[in-house]
Amino acid sequence: KNMTNPLAVASWLHLVLSSCHPFDVSSYYLTRLVASIPLLLAGYPHIHISLDQRSVCLQTITEAYNGDHALFMQCIFHGMKKQSTGSKS
Repeated sequence: KNMTNPLAVASWLHLVLSSCHPFDVSSYYLTRLVASIPLLLAGYPHIHISLDQRSVCLQTITEAYNGDHALFMQCIFHGMKKQSTGSKS
């Protein structure tokens, strides 16, 4: 329960898990589900990446693999924010 930044932990988990599976649809959903656990434990909504956001998020994953998690964490946060407010855009 001593997580300093659940969003950073979720980002790291997402990257580690996605590197262990082929990046197909079923493992993508499982990866997001497991990576959401630190967020849910901290009282935040789960990771939600809409179809219109998916291509942008996939591009930021490459940058995160190279050590810069900032854009990927922003992508995750943006999706969580849209999910929690019920926004469709």
